Amino acid sequence: MVRVRPSAWAAMLLAAMAAPAWGLCARTCARRPGGCARGFGTLAYVMSTCRVVGQAQVGSQELRVQRSGCDPVTVMRFEDPTPVADPLGLCALVGRNHLGTASPIAGVFQRLGVSETGKSVVFEVSNAFDLVEQPPLAPEEQGFFYVRSDGRGLRRLGPPSRDRTYRAFVSGGVPAATITTRIAFAGDRRMAFTDLAPGPDGVETEQLFTMDLATAERRQATQLVAGTPPKPGRRIIEYFRFTRPRTIGFVHRQGDELDSERVDIDGSGHVVDAAPPSPTGDGRVVPTIQPTRLRYQIFNVAAPGLPVNARELPDYGPNDLFAEFNDHNFVQLTNYRYGDTALIGERPNAVLFETSADPVGENPFHNCQLFRISPHGLGLRQLTRFDQGRHSDEGCQIGPLAGCGINPVNETPESDSSPAIAFYSDCDPLGTNPNGSQVFALRWNGSGLRQLTNTRGVTTGPDGSVVEVEIPGPVARGGPR
Repeated sequence: MVRVRPSAWAAMLLAAMAAPAWGLCARTCARRPGGCARGFGTLAYVMSTCRVVGQAQVGSQELRVQRSGCDPVTVMRFEDPTPVADPLGLCALVGRNHLGTASPIAGVFQRLGVSETGKSVVFEVSNAFDLVEQPPLAPEEQGFFYVRSDGRGLRRLGPPSRDRTYRAFVSGGVPAATITTRIAFAGDRRMAFTDLAPGPDGVETEQLFTMDLATAERRQATQLVAGTPPKPGRRIIEYFRFTRPRTIGFVHRQGDELDSERVDIDGSGHVVDAAPPSPTGDGRVVPTIQPTRLRYQIFNVAAPGLPVNARELPDYGPNDLFAEFNDHNFVQLTNYRYGDTALIGERPNAVLFETSADPVGENPFHNCQLFRISPHGLGLRQLTRFDQGRHSDEGCQIGPLAGCGINPVNETPESDSSPAIAFYSDCDPLGTNPNGSQVFALRWNGSGLRQLTNTRGVTTGPDGSVVEVEIPGPVARGGPR
C-alpha cells in the first residue's frame, strides 16, 4: 500500500488498445549501450504522461511488460491528444509529488500483478472511480485482463472490481489517499483480489475473490461481516496472499484491531491465527501472514506514542522489527522507534528492510535507505547510500519535500530465487533520475544497483512550473530471473 500526500493523476481520455508480439528481445537489448538489466524476473508497470496546456492538459497511459534482459513491450495504451480541462492542476501535482503509483486515482489502469513464476501478468482497467470527469469506457474495454510475460496472449478475464483501489481522507487538514493495487497469485493457476459483496449480515463490504486464469471462473472466498469501520484511509482487508495453492492468508482490520486470518478458496476453513504476545510489553504485534517457507517469521511491532521522526511522519507511530523462531522466541532486529521502519524482503539467512534511521552512522541526513541483517540480529549492513545533500523531510515517503523514499514492488516479501530485489524510488543514485521516480533493482548483497525504467520524469519551465510529466506506476514484479 502507498500512502500519499495531496496528489492525484491528471485526467486521461482513452483511445487505442494493442498487443504487439514480443520480438527478439536479445537483439533489441544488444543495441542499447548499457545493455539490459538482468536478474530481476518480470516487471510490469504503467507509464503515465501528461502535459500542461494552460488550464488544461493532454495525457496518455500505457502498460509495459519487461522481462529480465529484455526491453519493455507495450501491451495496452490509452491516449487522447485533445486538451482536457485541469482546473485543479493535477498534472502539476503529480509532477511535484513524483508518485506515479497514485495514478489509479484518476487513470484507467487500476490493479496490477505479476505471478511469482514471472510468466503471468494480470491488470485491471476501469474509470468507474476516477476523481476527474471522463467519458465512460465500453464494458468490453474494462475489466481484468491477462497477458503472458512475453507480451502475447492478451485476453479479457471478466468485469472489473467494484472495490476502488484508493481510500481518500483528510490528513492535517489537507486531502490525502492510500492506494492498493495488489493482485495475489497461486502459481499461474489463479489470482486473488478484493471486491465488494454482502456478508452473512447482508451488508456489502470488502471481500476476497479468486479467479481461475484459464477458465475466468470467479469465486467469493470470504464472508466477512461489516463490523466497526476502520479509520479513514484504511482498508478492511489490509494485505493478502496465497499461503498454499488453495488457501489465502489475509490481514483483517476491524476498527483499530488487526487479525491474521486464513480461508480456503471455496470459503471453507476460515480461521483466525493467534497473534503472539508483544515482545516489548508496551506495543502490539502487527500480524503477518502465516505460514511461510522460512524457519522464522518477521513481525512488525507498533509501540504507543510518537516516533523519533514524528516531524517527518506525524501520522505514524514507532515501529520496529522482530524475528520469531519456534514458539514465541523473539529476536529484536531493530530498536530505532522510527515510523518508517518496514520489511522489504526475507531469505533464510537475511532480512531486508527500509528505514530513515541511522543505525550504523552512515546516514547522517536520514534519507530512506535499505539495510540487511540476519534473522538472529547479527551483521547489520547499510546497502544503499541515497543522499540528496540535505536532511530528509519525508523519511521513506515519496513526495514533494526534501529527501527521497522507497516503495517495494515484489509480489511477496518472502524469499525467492531471484538474485535481485526491485523497488520504486524518487532517489537519484545513478545520476539518471534528477526529477521523477523510477524502478531500481539491487542484489541482496548490496551490489549491482540498476535502474530498470527510463521515463523522463518532470520537465519544468524557466519559472520552475511543471510543463510535462512522464512517470511509472503502478508497478508489480515477480519471477526468479
